[in-house]
Amino acid sequence: MENGAFTATFFYAEVDGRPEDIGVARAFEELRFFSEKFEILGVYPADPFRAKA
Repeated sequence: MENGAFTATFFYAEVDGRPEDIGVARAFEELRFFSEKFEILGVYPADPFRAKA
């Protein structure tokens, strides 16, 4: 805290899901509310190995 104000830096997060998945969409909505800037840097297909699990 500086002068009673909360300050933060930026961070990256990796999410297991797609932006249109309801849970992910709601989490992103919440992040947008509390963030000055929110970006999705990319959406990538899962490795076929994950489908076998």
